[in-house]
Amino acid sequence: MRILVFGKNGMVGRDIVSESPDVEIFGPPRDVCNIAISSHVSTVLSSIRPDVVINAAAYTDVDGAERDGYYDAFQVNSNGPFHIAKAIADLKLHAKLVHISSDFVFNGKNAPYDETSEEVPLNTYGMSKLFGDLLTTKLCEESGIKLAIVRTSWVFGGRANFPEAILKKLRTTSESIQVVNDQIGVPTLASDLAKACMELALGERVGLYNFRNSGEPCSRYEWAKHIAETAYGYTSSSQFSPDRIVPCATSDQPARPAKRPLNTTLSIAKYGTTPPWMDASNYHVIKILSEGAL
Repeated sequence: MRILVFGKNGMVGRDIVSESPDVEIFGPPRDVCNIAISSHVSTVLSSIRPDVVINAAAYTDVDGAERDGYYDAFQVNSNGPFHIAKAIADLKLHAKLVHISSDFVFNGKNAPYDETSEEVPLNTYGMSKLFGDLLTTKLCEESGIKLAIVRTSWVFGGRANFPEAILKKLRTTSESIQVVNDQIGVPTLASDLAKACMELALGERVGLYNFRNSGEPCSRYEWAKHIAETAYGYTSSSQFSPDRIVPCATSDQPARPAKRPLNTTLSIAKYGTTPPWMDASNYHVIKILSEGAL
């Protein structure tokens, strides 16, 4: 089994590689294969001729896409997965494609969202992800390519993510930390998402699937409070006191270039059982603290 992973150095891509010890994994770096350039994709697929392709590459700077990254967002998020599907079709490969999408294809007004819910993006990033989903699905249907799309939410893992940001603020400042309490969703641990991608890659399931960790939806404020509680319980340090986390409304924060959907809770009834988000968050917070990574 030969699996080609685009975005292998990203948050989810790294975990896909590490979660797949019993298969042959190929992951070209971005300077070798930029999925926004169709000739790069064709050359790599022609050389490797994989059994499965997992696309974990994405332009994820939500505000950057609104400011000045419109072109890059659509090149990577819309054209990128289309280039992969077209190369599979043109080369007549019998390869399955697994593509990671986003909860930001929704406007946040009609949660929970299942796989049949209408997509109405609020920002450029969400629109670029939706166009990628639609273009790739159409081509795969026309070409007979097996395709699984995984829509996910609030992904965390590795470094430079929400839990680490909260922990750093608690450690480096003495002030209270305001976190919005009107943006609702469910966190997803990157390694759990990676396992789901591999399960879909190696299994028979195709189509659109929502994936997140299980548990009741929470606000960003509630998640931040839980992060602080975990850190305080692990360290007994007052700098991680949950009382330092205080709620605020999105409207109380400085305006950001991109609008955020207020509730992107995804239904995972179709996918099935997943690990609880609170356990996943606890695991990640303790991992950060035990490794002295702050």
